[in-house]
Amino acid sequence: DDGINQKSLLAGINYYEFRSREADFGNAPKGLMYGLQCLDSWLYGGDPLMHLEYEETFAFLKKAAKEGYFEELIRKYLLENPHGCIMTLVPKKGLAAQREKELEEKLEAYRSSLSDEQLEEMVRKTKALEAYQESEERPEDLECIPMLKRSDIRKEVNGFSNEELQVEDSLFLYQDVCTNGIGYVNIMFEIKDMAVEKVHYLGLLKSVLGYVDTKNYTYGQLFNETNARTGGIQCGIDVFDKANDPEAFRTMFTIRGKALYSQMDFLFQMMEEILNTSKLSDTRRLGEIIGEIRSRGQASLIGAGHQTAVLRSAAYGSPMAEYQDEMA
Repeated sequence: DDGINQKSLLAGINYYEFRSREADFGNAPKGLMYGLQCLDSWLYGGDPLMHLEYEETFAFLKKAAKEGYFEELIRKYLLENPHGCIMTLVPKKGLAAQREKELEEKLEAYRSSLSDEQLEEMVRKTKALEAYQESEERPEDLECIPMLKRSDIRKEVNGFSNEELQVEDSLFLYQDVCTNGIGYVNIMFEIKDMAVEKVHYLGLLKSVLGYVDTKNYTYGQLFNETNARTGGIQCGIDVFDKANDPEAFRTMFTIRGKALYSQMDFLFQMMEEILNTSKLSDTRRLGEIIGEIRSRGQASLIGAGHQTAVLRSAAYGSPMAEYQDEMA
């Protein structure tokens, strides 16, 4: 009756729009996933491009969110839906063995109902199927399958499209590439001469910024505003080794963000809000964040302890690895 929180609703829509634009399928090949999405409609006589064309859909959802569209869906299909079902699953000991026995009896009854000629025909068809499955493909059939040759791949790598811009005393690198309407921003601050024993505070700082109250927003408001109008803002530490010098490295404190081109001004505004006005005096909130970091660290040790062991081992022989291990 009071409506869904608009910021939360728009944040959810925005999240899925970024997933569609970035086509981030994890380890799955992008081409394969596009093909599977096409099949969702193509197999049933629909337009194969239906699930690849998303801009009109998200424009409709953003407009509909302000007109009670989602509230009406809840009212019609959930609250005032006259249809319902109560399903109870009750375990039964030995059910799997019972079903296997019933299947065996059913198959035996079917086999007993067949004549000798029918049994021989079944055996013949089974052997013919096995022979077909194990036989080699005909050359003319194989030629129908497109194959990528080594000669089809260029030997030259794509060059960098960096354009260096000097703004006051800062260096900006601009890259003009296709990003499906998303602008990506990395702001990096070089950290110099920080003692290794204090590096762990950097690891804590990157986990705190963006997750505490700021001058103009509570943490909850900051979360909703950021996710409703951007693709997210995160802080991190980047460590780079220097060429031809295994003992030297550079450390950068980085704040990253992404947003649609129309929201870039807002993205920079929120980055400034997080960097310059975050309130680090709320010990209760800091305690919650540290507890979450500790919990994630424990889970990481259980699920991927070898990664921690590798980094710790490397730290004994590499100053850069020692720095990264202390920061983690």
